[in-house]
Amino acid sequence: MDGGHVTAIYIGPRFELPQPVERVEAHAGKGLQGNRYYWEGGGAPAGNALTLIAAEALDAFTEETGIPLSAQESRRNVVTRGLDLNALVGKRFRVGNVECLGIELCEPCDHLQAMTPAGRPERNGASSRPERRHPHRRGDRSRRSRRRDFLKHSRRI
Repeated sequence: MDGGHVTAIYIGPRFELPQPVERVEAHAGKGLQGNRYYWEGGGAPAGNALTLIAAEALDAFTEETGIPLSAQESRRNVVTRGLDLNALVGKRFRVGNVECLGIELCEPCDHLQAMTPAGRPERNGASSRPERRHPHRRGDRSRRSRRRDFLKHSRRI
């Protein structure tokens, strides 16, 4: 699981394609600051606070369908390379300094389904919940967290 890294980060307002950013603050219980799914008062629904997709999944989609699909068009927040996102569901992991909990596999949003043929659920990425407040940065390393590491360094905010 080690060795993955963030290749891009996207955030944006509702009903618009998210825009690339170099860095974003992740807030526990709220999501990514400045993103369309950010709950100022907390209580972000499970699976909406932070979404990830593997660059390899985007590459495979384009190869299999002949339809180019950019990371931005996928509408996921964090694009990774070299990380099995499906294996992170139900587990704690880090993206840079952000401690996350994998919630579920992502289903394609209605907009994406309307633009493309039937999606491949195993390639749509994963949603997670930030467990600590820290910035994400493009180029951050991703890895599974060790339980003792999480217990030693984590605190809820």
